[in-house]
Amino acid sequence: MTGYFDYLKSMLQPLRVYRFDGTYVGAELQSLANALDGAAETIRQRQENVTDPGTGGEALDGYRQMMPLLDGDASEQQRRRFIRAVLQMPGKVLSKRVINDLLGELGVNAVVREGSEPFTAEVVLGENEDTDRAKQILETVLPCHLNVVYVSE
Repeated sequence: MTGYFDYLKSMLQPLRVYRFDGTYVGAELQSLANALDGAAETIRQRQENVTDPGTGGEALDGYRQMMPLLDGDASEQQRRRFIRAVLQMPGKVLSKRVINDLLGELGVNAVVREGSEPFTAEVVLGENEDTDRAKQILETVLPCHLNVVYVSE
């Protein structure tokens, strides 16, 4: 079987520490690879479904389970827009521009900018923004190594 087993095996073989054929290590690696293959297939199916304009809410509900930021009040069109934005992020890199675009897709009236300290993101919340909801979304979207500081202007 190809897929993640071959990938994981190729990553570990140069270490020359593990034997894979007929060993517990090989069986454990195969078990992990099977789970990763299953997850990759689920994501592939969901990606196909969300980009198909005829797909109903069932596919979107699957994404909602994976991305809890999509609250039940969002319209199907808003959910599709957000999911497309996440799936089409360039190289899955969270630059300031990408984060700010993503926040817009989530309906958060806020701007993220670089902070004055290293590894700090300053967040300026817009007027009438629900602070608790915005913080929950921001702290889920922003990389975990960043210290988030909320500022007002």
